[in-house]
Amino acid sequence: MACQVLRISFAYGDEIKGILFSSPFLGATLNVARYHVSRTPRRYCRRHQRYRRCFFDDRRRCSRVKAHMKYRGRQVLILLYSFFFSLCIVYSELIAPKASGTTAQTVDPAVVQEKFGVVRHCSGPRYINISSFAYMNSDEYAKMHGYEHFVANATTMPSQTFFTPKSWLKVGFMWQILTHRRDIQWLLWLDCDALITQLGESIQDLLKSLSVNSTQELIVAQDLAPSPFNLGVMFVRNTCWTRDVLGRLMVLAEDHDTRNHPWWEQHALHALFAQNYKRLREKIYVVQNRARINAFASLEEEKPDTFIWHRVNCHDQPTCDQSFREKYCTIHPQSHYCS
Repeated sequence: MACQVLRISFAYGDEIKGILFSSPFLGATLNVARYHVSRTPRRYCRRHQRYRRCFFDDRRRCSRVKAHMKYRGRQVLILLYSFFFSLCIVYSELIAPKASGTTAQTVDPAVVQEKFGVVRHCSGPRYINISSFAYMNSDEYAKMHGYEHFVANATTMPSQTFFTPKSWLKVGFMWQILTHRRDIQWLLWLDCDALITQLGESIQDLLKSLSVNSTQELIVAQDLAPSPFNLGVMFVRNTCWTRDVLGRLMVLAEDHDTRNHPWWEQHALHALFAQNYKRLREKIYVVQNRARINAFASLEEEKPDTFIWHRVNCHDQPTCDQSFREKYCTIHPQSHYCS
């Protein structure tokens, strides 16, 4: 609700300002409010001066009463101002257009350009030999579509040293971006061992092909049992709901068992999913066709329409690193690392 109020205030600020300072009805109402507020202390003191011998003989107490009532009067004036400010919004957007036979001014969605971000973080010995390829892959994709590329490091996230195990940094970094960059509508998170295979497909087209509706805030792929979904690749909409869920995950990390669970933040979100925290089951979209957005390389799930290839559950480090570099060169054959 707070986000919606702020959105309305910013969108119609100029119109509201014009209505507030040009409406004679509002001006008259505020003048009446000022009159009653100014008269209130006077009536109050006069009424009690009849019983001054019983209640107070010191005129200073009457002065204190006046000062207190003036303070309360200012509060009443602010409340009245806020009330009529809200009425002006409703009148200008709903009542006035209908009365004049016109429709309210709307913004063409095609004109408003959505902003997207791609987020990466590579840390630990498992990714030391593939991190450069992972960053180059997501960076090229972001530049191709005009997205912002966010990389968690000592500059962008100085608090990263406090996130242990490092997988929890995923939650903190995305919360930081979504909180400070409200202009970004969607974030795509990629684990370090994931590669975007369809460089020409935009996030907008992908979400449209998945039939994502306006109520779905978190898009993830189905995982192998017993895990209901996998967070190695996820699309996060920038809303109050997603910021609240990410904040709740960081609170759950205070528990030692939750923090050190083998699935880390994924296990914590599973727990919230089981509780249906803030209608999580309605807000999260678990894509059943995992190969579309998060194809597991170990199961050879990649298909022609696979958007992301994920080297998950790979434990033979030299072989895993070699397969990752080969996949990178398949996607980026023109790279000088592949010649």
